[in-house]
Amino acid sequence: MAQLNFFQQRQTFTQARKEFDTLLKHYPSSLNIKITFILLGLSWLILFFFWRKLPPQVPLLYSRPWGEYQLMAKAWLALLPGISTGLTIINLRLASLFFKTQRFLSQLITWLNFTIVILAVTSLIRILLIII
Repeated sequence: MAQLNFFQQRQTFTQARKEFDTLLKHYPSSLNIKITFILLGLSWLILFFFWRKLPPQVPLLYSRPWGEYQLMAKAWLALLPGISTGLTIINLRLASLFFKTQRFLSQLITWLNFTIVILAVTSLIRILLIII
């Protein structure tokens, strides 16, 4: 029953903020989170600055056969930083929930999120280097 009560608790924004602040007081997690947000901002800035230079279609679907099948509208390129941002918000909330009780799981979530953001930024840069 303890697990069911855990998910049924309703928390206010201030409680969530306090949990996030305790996560930020831990130095390795804090450094990881700061670098993650810097990379996310960098990916949005790169996409914003190169948006006008992009052709109408960009190669995004590399699992498909070579050629026209890999091309998508350039608006779909915002999917990489968009999904990364959404996952970062969800994962940081989960990490702040688990920080007091299961610190290792909390750190694992933040490091996996960092890895996801690095992969998304790298993919975005590589796609832009192919085009520009």
